[in-house]
Amino acid sequence: MMDVVQMLGVMLGGFFAHPLLYIGVVAIFVMSLHRVSKERASFHTRVLAKRADMIIPFLPSLVMGVLISLVTVSLGVVLPFSALLLLLFGYVLMVATAQVHVMSPVYALGSTLVAIVVLDGASVPGWLEVSTEVVPGLFLLLALLLVAESLLILKNGPAFTSPQLERGKRGKWIGVHLAKRLWILPVVLFIPEGLIPAAGYWPVFSLGETSFQPLLVPFLIGFQMKKRSAPPQEAIRTYGHRSLGFALLALALACTYVAWPVPWLLVVMVLVLLGVRVTMTLLPMLTERTKTAFFTESREGCTIVGVIPGSPAAKMNLKPGEQIVKVNGLRVSSEENFYAALQQNAVYCKLDVRDLEGEIRFEQGALYAGQHHQVGVLLVRTETKLSNSVV
Repeated sequence: MMDVVQMLGVMLGGFFAHPLLYIGVVAIFVMSLHRVSKERASFHTRVLAKRADMIIPFLPSLVMGVLISLVTVSLGVVLPFSALLLLLFGYVLMVATAQVHVMSPVYALGSTLVAIVVLDGASVPGWLEVSTEVVPGLFLLLALLLVAESLLILKNGPAFTSPQLERGKRGKWIGVHLAKRLWILPVVLFIPEGLIPAAGYWPVFSLGETSFQPLLVPFLIGFQMKKRSAPPQEAIRTYGHRSLGFALLALALACTYVAWPVPWLLVVMVLVLLGVRVTMTLLPMLTERTKTAFFTESREGCTIVGVIPGSPAAKMNLKPGEQIVKVNGLRVSSEENFYAALQQNAVYCKLDVRDLEGEIRFEQGALYAGQHHQVGVLLVRTETKLSNSVV
């Protein structure tokens, strides 16, 4: 039992010593700073604390890492130090773009696969020599990570999107929702024995004349989507289903390469995957620009862009896209008269809300004395300048 505990301790130590882990943590921190800055610029308050960008994806990342590790251990996926180094270079290049959606396994591992084929047989330093024998395992790992990516987008992607305001084509304020997530998955792989100093409690697995050691490696999976034409949850799930189909395509190509390991075929397969992924990313962005904005100013009520978690609005089950038609019996259509109507009762409010189906429902709840957001709804800003857009 003690040997197992020591082994897990060493594996965790290797995981926390990997530079990609800290690259991912820094990327999440920068991402959270940018999110909070955008929310404050829109509403003079943030929706979620900075730590939320680390906490929300933590458990899904851990669970998905464990599931992938069960498969990689069963298949015995082996990567030498040089391949891990190329992977690190690939991820560094992707992170350097500052685009979260580019921090996907298809780009980092795809570029690594092409680099291995290009460098095979070339005159390179010893620490960059990689045999194409590792390509099948790496290709299968790419497919597995893409399956994990699609499942994470489906299950965790729609959680707590960031509401923001921006100018529309006609210069008026419109609301948008930004889904941006970076997952760090811990995955168990095998490395040839000797790359890490062996110890009595570190297991060594033998296959023929070669021995291997387990290693816990972090992998980054990034996702980003901005929606202005409709509530984002449905669009994110649609993209997640497309990503799952894309992952199954990658899995089929990986199995094809295992059966027919031709280097030029690998390059073609990777280029196909990259082309499909770029199309999947750009097409929704282009079509989004042609659609009518969903979160807009209306004369019939105040349009809700977002709801602050834990606020009275959240407890009243108000949702983005709904419109508040009346407050305390008074009709409202802007932040100014919304706030004025709210002052009719400083400790309690009654709301007439038009839901996404166009039906009117009634909500009521107590207001929190001394809190800056009172109700906690984030509204589309009108041209009347107020101190903020949170009421």
